[in-house]
Amino acid sequence: MTMGATRDLAGMIERGTGGRTTDRSAALVERSILDWLGCAISGSMTDAAQVAAEYARSVYGGGECHVVGSTLRLDAGAAAWLNGIQGHVDDFDDSGSHPASYLTPTVLALGEETSAPAARVIEAWTIGYEIAMRLCNGIRPDRGWHTTPLYGTLGATAAACVLLDLPRDRIEHALGMAGSATGGLMRNFGSMTKAMHPANAARSGIEAARLARLGYEATPGVIEGRYGLVDCFGGPKAHVPSISALPSDPLFIDRQPPVIKAWPCCTGTHRSLTAALSFAEEFAPAPDDIVQVNHYGPLIPGKGALQYRDVATPTQGKFSLEYTLAAALIDGRVDHDTYSIERFGRGDIQALMARIHRHRSPEAELQSARTAEGMDVDVLTIELRDGRVHTMKLGPRRVLDGAEVADKFAANAARGRIRATAPEVVQAIRTLEQAASIAPLMAMVSSPSTEQERDGR
Repeated sequence: MTMGATRDLAGMIERGTGGRTTDRSAALVERSILDWLGCAISGSMTDAAQVAAEYARSVYGGGECHVVGSTLRLDAGAAAWLNGIQGHVDDFDDSGSHPASYLTPTVLALGEETSAPAARVIEAWTIGYEIAMRLCNGIRPDRGWHTTPLYGTLGATAAACVLLDLPRDRIEHALGMAGSATGGLMRNFGSMTKAMHPANAARSGIEAARLARLGYEATPGVIEGRYGLVDCFGGPKAHVPSISALPSDPLFIDRQPPVIKAWPCCTGTHRSLTAALSFAEEFAPAPDDIVQVNHYGPLIPGKGALQYRDVATPTQGKFSLEYTLAAALIDGRVDHDTYSIERFGRGDIQALMARIHRHRSPEAELQSARTAEGMDVDVLTIELRDGRVHTMKLGPRRVLDGAEVADKFAANAARGRIRATAPEVVQAIRTLEQAASIAPLMAMVSSPSTEQERDGR
């Protein structure tokens, strides 16, 4: 195995974007920050966030960094951790490895603490994304490791190193420490603990960069060395050279931008949801008129993240193909209320779930698992009581862009309490790159009583 990927990435982090940031790439980062802020505002109202806030208040003490949708102020590491939980707890943040869920809390907290210009914060986010996506292409885990804390811890570390302006040798040590802080199990999907994965990544990234700045050391070659990240986490498709050998221009943010989710549930359901919601809009079937729903794919659909067929809690429903499809067909929509205690308790979704089945496509059954993977054979069929069978070949999933992202932010922001109006925050994000610091933005998205409490009013 060729040594050098860790050092190569450290060099990329030290060099920063090097003038490669475009108007488009900056706008894409701003879009991700806006989307994540909405998710964090909404997430601040959840039980998980309330428990985490109580813990942070009792353990971490005070600081100068704002917590989204809250009156709390904490140290950068603690603020990144709590904000990280809030931004991911509803599983409505961006898809893939959820880059916004670990990068945004990192750069907002450390950017506020260091009084960094907003342009530098955007650069840090961009470089963190670059590193995380390179690791995504090279490690490819397959044994139940959650990719978000795996790539995210080193991505967050990269972003923190940019904001702390660390030299290459210190960055290597920071990446080494981050390697020992990675990990997160898919077993915890459908529980509060999943939200801790990006939160831990953000906090660990800040801690690793801070410790490296002070002189703390780690073993070189944490990515490519024996017992390093690829060795311990990599699957059969792991490929070390691709981590650092991919072209550095254009940046990953331009080449493969983050994808903004349309629904607050696992991305693995979204192609199926796109088809099911279109069907529900056109035909509006009564639940009793649906005899059965059959979902076919190249492998058994949903064997990965969609691990729940029998759902015990609303949160598990976010990772259940059956629950989410049943809700879409009955209600004609999927939103926060789909996964509420009240909606879950009505029982009609669960009744339809029993008539939703997953199958391996007959075409794929003629292939080996290796050659079947990636075949375009995903099909959803819905049989109605009148004898009609509707067959839908799954196409691309619905994603959000442009005004839809601002609308999503406004809807999420309305679920929490912040100082500014949604249009004010949207405008602040659109001009973020020109801002002298991000402190005004963070004040806007904190709870309305923050300044009054600090001033004793």
